[in-house]
Amino acid sequence: NVLFREVEVSRYCNHPNVLETFGVCHAKLYIITEYATPRNIFDETNPHRLSPVQCLSVALKIACAMEYLSGMKIVHRDLSARNVLVGKTIDTIKVADFGLSRNLQTSPYYITSREAFPRGWTAPEAFVIFQGIIPSKMGEVTIAADVWSYGVVLWELYSDAQVIHTRLFCTGILKCLHDLDYLVYPLQNYPSQVYAKMLECWNINRKERPNFTDIRSFLSQHISGNEVEEKTRD
Repeated sequence: NVLFREVEVSRYCNHPNVLETFGVCHAKLYIITEYATPRNIFDETNPHRLSPVQCLSVALKIACAMEYLSGMKIVHRDLSARNVLVGKTIDTIKVADFGLSRNLQTSPYYITSREAFPRGWTAPEAFVIFQGIIPSKMGEVTIAADVWSYGVVLWELYSDAQVIHTRLFCTGILKCLHDLDYLVYPLQNYPSQVYAKMLECWNINRKERPNFTDIRSFLSQHISGNEVEEKTRD
């Protein structure tokens, strides 16, 4: 059962930016978590409410959560703005929804086959390749796949949750990813260093992507030094 698997993965997590799971109710199959508002980043990314500094702060909190999860050998597999909850203020950020998550304690990767997945946020190496109805190549998921998804979250955060590219949802999505068709122009007021880091997260070669410790350190330095330069569209 998906609910039991979600609890099994998330019940040992204890981090201020990860929604805490306490247990499961067997009678009606409810997951018991800490109290959280139903709002996600979609509800908070209106540019009139979030300044660039606030966007950067949210990005850092998400990176901290993902650094913690990667240290726990957990791959989330569904990291997106819709799965990041916001508390009473934008200072409270919680990564949630572990329904697709997997524990990589016994293996550095997870093999996917015919499972459903959020294709607009999923790294290309996780896609299953079919010849007709027969899989010719299984997908392979590592922590680096979450780094790819994090790059998409950065785009969502600074774009008021816009879809990165309509072609990301076409039938030829995998070709779009390999052809770098997802590398759309940077948004107005998008910090240039953050944009560059986002592109690093989208490296086709997963071994060349930054890890979450690198990302967290990068964002921390720019927040503390207030050194982020605003990038505008050419």
